[in-house]
Amino acid sequence: MVKTATERPSRSVGSTRNVLVDFSGDLALIDRGTVQSATSTTVVLAESASTTDDHMNTHRIYITGGTAEGESQAITDYTGSTRTATTGTWGQTPDSTSTYEVREVLTGTPTVAEQTTSDLTLANKAVSTEPTWPDGERRFPGQVVQFNVTGGTAGERTIRVTTGTTSTPAQTLLRDIVDTVE
Repeated sequence: MVKTATERPSRSVGSTRNVLVDFSGDLALIDRGTVQSATSTTVVLAESASTTDDHMNTHRIYITGGTAEGESQAITDYTGSTRTATTGTWGQTPDSTSTYEVREVLTGTPTVAEQTTSDLTLANKAVSTEPTWPDGERRFPGQVVQFNVTGGTAGERTIRVTTGTTSTPAQTLLRDIVDTVE
């Protein structure tokens, strides 16, 4: 499946701009609910969660309310019979007041390429590994592609960002950026 959208950042001639491309709205929701219990490195998900082993592996759990709200961790293993997700170490351990979402995340190195000309330099292409704040809203690791763009004369150029996800089957997500140099 391929999803697309367009954004329009601008910059001045000769400047370098760090571009953050938000894919959070395109990432599939795998599960949501209330934490049953947790330790510093595990979370027992709601009774409605999948009973299939490894079903949540490689996805990310986001604490959306209650204790540890705003934290997230990658799921490294999932035991379906107990609905237990093994994660990295939480800053604050979630508990039965915590609500969560499990979502797919962006994976691999994104492709960032000019579509209309070839006079730009595109560097430092990566999926975010730390929280970012495009447009002032917090995005968790694995939801944003970031890169630097320099060069070009006045005018508009289209830059295409292509990235994959951890879902099964995998998705390819596309975002066209219209880079305006003034």
